[in-house]
Amino acid sequence: MGVKLYFDTNAAVWISGRETRQYVSRRALEAIASAEQLLISPMAVFEMKALHRKNKIEYTPAEIVMVLQEQLGVEVCSIPFSTIVSGAMSIQWTTDPGDILITANAMVNGNAGLITSDRVIRANYDAAIW
Repeated sequence: MGVKLYFDTNAAVWISGRETRQYVSRRALEAIASAEQLLISPMAVFEMKALHRKNKIEYTPAEIVMVLQEQLGVEVCSIPFSTIVSGAMSIQWTTDPGDILITANAMVNGNAGLITSDRVIRANYDAAIW
């Protein structure tokens, strides 16, 4: 399979168009257009649930994922959680569990690209795109 690309939580929410649209870079949009497989980590879906419960986003994770699936063919990644956690053990540059697991998910899938506006992730994960 060709180029794999993950969305972090905020990028998934913004790209779905279901919430207030934030700026998404041209580079990120070009990467999305050229990717052969678009994915989202289950951890990003879980973070959406927390954002929704705190009233930070209006739409449910299911609604956002459905839009991403219908419009872009995004799939929720099915790599076993134990594999992701094993990969996460090497990440020392942050203590944020969400950032660690989302990045590790992309890492264990062949160092796949990760669309993220997060500066810490971009500074530490070579395949991060914004």
